[in-house]
Amino acid sequence: MPTCGRTPHLARSLGSLSGLDYSNYEIVVVDNAPHVAGTARLVREHAARDARVRYAAEPRAGVTHARNRGLAEARGEIVAYVDDDVTVDPGWLRALAGGFADAGVAAVTGDVLASELETPAQVWIEQYGGFGKGCRRRRFDRAGVETAGAAGWPPRPARSTRTCRVPTAPARTWPSAPRSCAGSAGSTRGSARAARSVRARTSTCSCAPC
Repeated sequence: MPTCGRTPHLARSLGSLSGLDYSNYEIVVVDNAPHVAGTARLVREHAARDARVRYAAEPRAGVTHARNRGLAEARGEIVAYVDDDVTVDPGWLRALAGGFADAGVAAVTGDVLASELETPAQVWIEQYGGFGKGCRRRRFDRAGVETAGAAGWPPRPARSTRTCRVPTAPARTWPSAPRSCAGSAGSTRGSARAARSVRARTSTCSCAPC
């Protein structure tokens, strides 16, 4: 998990990662701003309670450098990346690893849902884009073209008329957002390269039965 001086987010994310229902895993936190003393201190505190937590510093700025450092530090067969502002579901890693039961699978990713919809900016980013891509299982080849499913990955229709409703924030009326404001709530969420990443309250997604 790369991080860059955002200790309040990091503390919450580490708490969720320590609660995963998976038998054997490690948590490598890559500090991309090692001059911020609070990050190393926070990770040491978590490591004292959970021996699976490790700290690594990457002084070269940029999330790519941080992720590559995490890859070099990792000891496992499968590497899962998650941002420092994401709260993962307890079954996230188990579902992620399950995706590799098919030997033809090289990478697995998953949905990222908003933790709350309490402000106009948070609502706007969901209306004009957001990180959620639906809850329909999809498969792509090496060229990025969606393909038919294989054993254990059945093909699904490209679009379903069924609407899967999940809990939303309390109903409020917000003014329409200009498209230039769509990214203003980006700090409330993150991305997880995973089979599942769940947040507290989410918007509506159109999907096949899930």
